[in-house]
Amino acid sequence: AVLDSSRSTALVAGCAAHLLYEAGRLSAEGAADLLAKRLSPGTPVIDAAAFFEGFFSGAGQRLIYDEGLRGAVDAWLASLDEEAFVAHLPLLRRVFSNLDSMERRRLIEAVLGKGASLPAGLTPTPDGGEAWRRHFGLLGKLLSGEPSHG
Repeated sequence: AVLDSSRSTALVAGCAAHLLYEAGRLSAEGAADLLAKRLSPGTPVIDAAAFFEGFFSGAGQRLIYDEGLRGAVDAWLASLDEEAFVAHLPLLRRVFSNLDSMERRRLIEAVLGKGASLPAGLTPTPDGGEAWRRHFGLLGKLLSGEPSHG
């Protein structure tokens, strides 16, 4: 009832869906279908983000093991334009902040495939660490609202 009610906020509906999933009352396939629907491009981005937060708050590790959920989240993230994606980075950070370093690594491996090679056209560079530090600094400024100047 809460999940489908027009009187429920997207955040509460996401939380309700998560509880149903954890209790076994919503199958993995049903959860993936629900996420695909609630995170679809036809859903206002703010509502999709709230549903995402409600569903995954404190449960980001679910994405490590559930390919259907990962696929639904991946499709949602890919559907966002750059501005919406950047606006929701703090949300993603909150959801994934509960993962420890090993869980983050396993999630990255699950997304990219264990031992996956770099996508075509990308090659590692000897000074990649330095480039990463420069980009990381710029990303930090973007997320904090500081002017980047370059």
